[in-house]
Amino acid sequence: MIEKKFPVILFSGLTSFAAMSACKPRTYNSKPFEAPGSADRPELLGLPATMAWPSIKDIKGGERSVPWTDTYWPLFERGLAVRWASDENNKAHPVKLPDTPYQQVNQMLEAWDANDANRLNLLSPAEKYELLLLAGKKPPAAVMTALKENEDLFQNSPELKAARTSLEAIIKAQQKFSSDAEVLMRELNTLISKVRDDNSSIVNIKSLLKDSRTRDRINPQEANQRIAALQNAIQLSLTSIKQKQTALTKVETERADSVANRKQAQSVYEKALKDYYKKSSSVTEKISKSLNMLSTGWENFFNYSGNYDEDWTWMGHCHGWAPASLNESTPKHSVLARRAGKEIFLTEGDIRGLLTKAWADQAPQAKFASQRCNSDKLIKDRLGRVADGKLCLGEGKTSCTQRDAGDIIYVAAGQSQRGLTVVANSVNDDNPRIAVWTGGSGQDSVQVAVYPDMATFSANLAKIRAGDHSGGQKGVLNISTACRDTNPMTLHMALKGLINDQKVGFVMDRTRTAQVWNQPVHKWEMTTMPIKKNDKDGTIVPAGEPAPVAEVDDLFKDYRAKGTAYLVQMKVKLHYGVENGPKLAYAPADEAVDVDTVFYTLELDARQNLIGGEWGLIPTTENAKESSLASGRSGTAPDFLWLIDQKQKPAQGSLDFKLISKIHGCSLATADVQKYKWPVDGTELSYTVCNLD
Repeated sequence: MIEKKFPVILFSGLTSFAAMSACKPRTYNSKPFEAPGSADRPELLGLPATMAWPSIKDIKGGERSVPWTDTYWPLFERGLAVRWASDENNKAHPVKLPDTPYQQVNQMLEAWDANDANRLNLLSPAEKYELLLLAGKKPPAAVMTALKENEDLFQNSPELKAARTSLEAIIKAQQKFSSDAEVLMRELNTLISKVRDDNSSIVNIKSLLKDSRTRDRINPQEANQRIAALQNAIQLSLTSIKQKQTALTKVETERADSVANRKQAQSVYEKALKDYYKKSSSVTEKISKSLNMLSTGWENFFNYSGNYDEDWTWMGHCHGWAPASLNESTPKHSVLARRAGKEIFLTEGDIRGLLTKAWADQAPQAKFASQRCNSDKLIKDRLGRVADGKLCLGEGKTSCTQRDAGDIIYVAAGQSQRGLTVVANSVNDDNPRIAVWTGGSGQDSVQVAVYPDMATFSANLAKIRAGDHSGGQKGVLNISTACRDTNPMTLHMALKGLINDQKVGFVMDRTRTAQVWNQPVHKWEMTTMPIKKNDKDGTIVPAGEPAPVAEVDDLFKDYRAKGTAYLVQMKVKLHYGVENGPKLAYAPADEAVDVDTVFYTLELDARQNLIGGEWGLIPTTENAKESSLASGRSGTAPDFLWLIDQKQKPAQGSLDFKLISKIHGCSLATADVQKYKWPVDGTELSYTVCNLD
């Protein structure tokens, strides 16, 4: 739920790298030891370097107030520009998603000029903000000219116009086919019912003629004439049924054929539309200074629609909502904003959206721990840990996933940069290979040329710099080093230090994938778990008591932080806010939350101070069931953690945070609260008046 950033592969500095690396013998230790590194040490979150386990072992959890919820205002819906509260079935209301920014701006200005409360109140949060900021002024003429030029491009571009006309004709034909089929079905049902009724009448008349109690009262000649008339009517109905069935079959065939035609026309239209999106990004730059919130909604939509082929429906503004929900007071009610003699009603959903947008675009500096995982195909070693990476050799290789044949590799800290990677075969390897990047983004797979040792790499350096990789073996490298954090020690200290001690909470990316899902963490619950010793009796160290590492059959001993003397392990429930809305008003039950359960082992030094941690549990008979669910080894542990100091606020910038803050302040007022009937469904909303002049 944050825009995706693409890494740049750099090939400079190869000479200095080779000289530095070759100056003396060196062990290329991959440093997989699970101690917090420079990117995820607790101090980055404003916490101490360590905590003593005896002082925190009895703390079983903590919580702060529940963060308020909001949607992530997805980019594919134009972010804050979406008219989320409008009734699309009511022609008097503005449509939910105009096709172009020109159409949206025109409709927005027309609603203001007409002073139409219903239309104004159903506009998007971005439109309401822009109108209140303009305060009756018009956007500069140059802005309207740029918007009109973009509208003409949409309406009159030959390819787009022809594709749209063709698609609309097919859709219109399909609608007619559906209408015709519906009429024929009704007529068929009527005829079938008539045949059924006529047959029933014939049977009834015949039974009356046969019954001795009734036949004397019936004229046989008239009865037979009636039967003949009914039989004739049935024949006519059957003939008509056959004709209409033939007609229906034809309509259904035509409708089925049109489906394929529509798919083809839709594909042509979407291609033409994508070309329009690519050409439209420039218009958002021209309007950004006077209509910034609207322009960013359209800019992201144009950029990703025109240039991005992967799924981007997850992208939005959760990086604004998550810190805002922790740092800003929950709006209590709606606001009737008055400015320049006009009134605009902002719902609770609108106000939350404005806060989310301000914190997304103009947030102050964050305290940030860990790296961002950019892979959807994590590589795991034989123990189920997220590995440094994997190398798959072979000419023509295009991928190197968990299922591909290849070698799990270790990467020395800081030795995957400047377009090359030091590839070790084991935790301690004195003769690593050198993989030079030859193509790819570095997220799931990188094309590489691999040199068997530093000497061979150095000998080929001149050719490599000239783009000649003939001296290396071709292959694909998958690097997962950024996906092994956050260290469990840092997470545990954040839970205790930020929630229990400071009552501020923090934000976590809850998935270790290329997608980012920022969630505000506000509560945690811990259950410590026993550890089994490796003595002949299988003695159990009670839950929460440090187990001497030398007395444990530890499969992860090669990865423990240096100096580890004791281990403790636990199951922790992480409670966090989730998206819900936008809504006209929020009840306490609408403040949506969810919970993830993670398992990890903390590593303690001889003084029982925290020095590291490993995701997952030590597999034993006592915790085998829980261990199989160990979130770290299944790849679903928090990716990174961050927070913004509660004393800080979004800076003034392209968005007027003072205006947004004033609206927010009005939503917190407790005096003179009034009621407003929402025009769509009649819901009564509480509000206060907010004078912005």
